[in-house]
Amino acid sequence: MNRQFLQTWWTNHFLGHDVCLQEHHFVQKYLNTMLPENILSMGMDLGTFRLPEKCTWIRQNESLPADVLANSLALPWVAQSFDVVVVCHELDCVGQHWQLVLTQIEHILQPHGRLILTGFNPYSLWRLDWRHEVPDVRHALHLHDLKMWCAKHHWQIEQGQFLNYLPPIRSRKWIENLRFLEQAGNRWLPHIAAVYALILRKDVLNVRLSKQGQNVHFSIDESACAWARNG
Repeated sequence: MNRQFLQTWWTNHFLGHDVCLQEHHFVQKYLNTMLPENILSMGMDLGTFRLPEKCTWIRQNESLPADVLANSLALPWVAQSFDVVVVCHELDCVGQHWQLVLTQIEHILQPHGRLILTGFNPYSLWRLDWRHEVPDVRHALHLHDLKMWCAKHHWQIEQGQFLNYLPPIRSRKWIENLRFLEQAGNRWLPHIAAVYALILRKDVLNVRLSKQGQNVHFSIDESACAWARNG
């Protein structure tokens, strides 16, 4: 997906602003339920959030404005630096490298930390856009592929929501006139929404061994287990 087109649409088009507000509401609603200490934000800028006191928010981007200039394919953070990572359409922009980005996020996220993620739905009404009013979603990351990755890497989907059922139009007047599609789509055709939003939890597998009536807990390094099996 063209990052420059997405940025222009995000900031200058009414529909882009509409999607931004919906995603902002989704993220803020979750942040209201927890007390994160260190949050990393990547991808499209959702604006300012109400954060708990003593919470650090770091904005990473490939260009200014940003707190840290860095590429999402080479994250500059040490392991377990953050308890929350917010990724807004970054996986849509990196194409076939999306698994690399997720693997790096897994590395910098603390055990049981949360990944708040939004992405475009390649099967939404927007795939029919021939006038280039919205980003080209046809090759966006499919939700099914993301779920398969989560299952393989032992991530749990805690919450999910589909957002924005409006057609790919530019006119603010028509957008307001078609607001009824939001409720109708959410009830009858949720899978044609333009955006999916997820809250994922990084799980850590544990095993309990009983010794003299006591439980001893160990964290399993699955990569080490795989090496041992293949060695």
